[in-house]
Amino acid sequence: MAKEALPNEALPLTFSGKNVQIPEPLKRHAEERLEHLLRFLRRVHSVQVVHSQERSWQLAEVTVHADGVLVRAEERSQDMRSAVDAAIDKIARQLRRYKDRVSDRPRHAAVPAPVSEIVETVSEPRIVRMKRFTVKPMSAEEAALHMDMLGHDFFVFLNSETDEFNVVYRRGDGNYGLIEPER
Repeated sequence: MAKEALPNEALPLTFSGKNVQIPEPLKRHAEERLEHLLRFLRRVHSVQVVHSQERSWQLAEVTVHADGVLVRAEERSQDMRSAVDAAIDKIARQLRRYKDRVSDRPRHAAVPAPVSEIVETVSEPRIVRMKRFTVKPMSAEEAALHMDMLGHDFFVFLNSETDEFNVVYRRGDGNYGLIEPER
């Protein structure tokens, strides 16, 4: 791995396949593209590339934890390389959007805290996966930004104004909704 991604450190990149082997040429290709993309970030904590196959579809999931944000993209294609390229392109768009939004905020605003995915469920009414994440107070606008970065339809957060847990969600009309507890 090239050391240009982080000063004096290698890119913390891991590959994994769900019932498939990832060929070395594809790993090198993904690594080169990610190093080029992530070299502009100050601190990259981890980068994960997960490949799986569903029927005739190749799925690529790329997760980047850097500079206090978690960005995730999942894409599918008929071949592995196209799926990985599409996921990396989506990560690039999300990072550009994040950088634009952060640079538009006032300088004194806090940088969003690292987040993780929330509980994922399947069609059966039982919990099959649980995620934990560090909770740091943030505004509803910051929570909406994190939700967009993760590509989710909702996001649970600790509201810095009310000191209560809230949920921000994407409405059908493209706007956001906020759910607050009532006492």
